Amino acid sequence: MFWFLYLLSVLIFCYFLSTFISKRFKNILILVTLIFLLTPAQVDIGLDNYSPALFAFIFNYTLEQSNSFRVLRPLFLSLTSTLLIYYLITLIRKKFF
Repeated sequence: MFWFLYLLSVLIFCYFLSTFISKRFKNILILVTLIFLLTPAQVDIGLDNYSPALFAFIFNYTLEQSNSFRVLRPLFLSLTSTLLIYYLITLIRKKFF
């Protein structure tokens, strides 16, 4: 239930964000915002509890004084792969269409 409400609120936030952005940068900024806000990370190593990676990192860094970047690994992996796929798609679209 939590993830459904969180997903819905992130989508609404991105919709409102898209109304203020120029058309040129709209797709990439919406995509990066969705990646930053929706990438899940495992909270503890032995448990199956997941939370958004960005907020888990902020919580670990500020409240637990933990300087581990373990929580940010899924975020960087998904950000890199998504931006690479987006670049390849735009390259193909410009070349063939």
